[in-house]
Amino acid sequence: MPPVAIEDLTWSVVERDRHTAKFDLTLEMAETPTGFSALLEYDCDLFEAATIERMAGHLQTLLDAIAAQPTRRLSDLPLLTAIEQADLTQWNQTQADYPQTTIHQLFEAQVERSPDAVALIHQDQQITYGELNARANQLAHTLRGLNVHSERVGICVERSIELAIGLLGILKAGAAYVPIDPKYPRERSDFMLRNAGVKVLVVSGEGFDPHPLALSPWGEGEPIRLRLSADGENRSGCCPRLPRER
Repeated sequence: MPPVAIEDLTWSVVERDRHTAKFDLTLEMAETPTGFSALLEYDCDLFEAATIERMAGHLQTLLDAIAAQPTRRLSDLPLLTAIEQADLTQWNQTQADYPQTTIHQLFEAQVERSPDAVALIHQDQQITYGELNARANQLAHTLRGLNVHSERVGICVERSIELAIGLLGILKAGAAYVPIDPKYPRERSDFMLRNAGVKVLVVSGEGFDPHPLALSPWGEGEPIRLRLSADGENRSGCCPRLPRER
């Protein structure tokens, strides 16, 4: 800003160093004979210098774009610098050839490579790839025996090895799983299962009993509760309709 003279008094702007910031982030801009000058003042406890430099670069890019294309919408103008755009383009070069197969088929390929290797460890339990595959196959055959093919199957199991068996078994049967957290309120579980049209609900073994689910009849019969047991024997039975709690 040029000096301002009034009679025998003259005012001029004096630059000074600011060691404290009044606000978290402040942008000051002023028009000069050669263009605009800008000052960014920021709280060092909240921002790093590199972050503010990036902000200034984005502002410069935006202002240049506005000057070059004044009729374009602000939302259509770029913020990233040329270097950042080049980096973003390079980072997004993630195309890769993936096999046209399913998750459980990829798992089975791993089983063939290392059937005796440990696949899962949960607390003091562990299971090999071969054992996990056999248990999942057993569940899949049980589900197929219940005429489950492309339907949705509910699974209400705590995080455990049995959960992995349940998910793999459902996929191997050709169905899709509907995960139900045992800690969900009964009303939410009831709604999710009914809304998904679940015919079979997979739960954990005898040592675990999830909260009662008030399931309404599906088709001609009640939904079936299929229990995963430690000995690998999957047991099924009707899931009775329970009265609502008041």
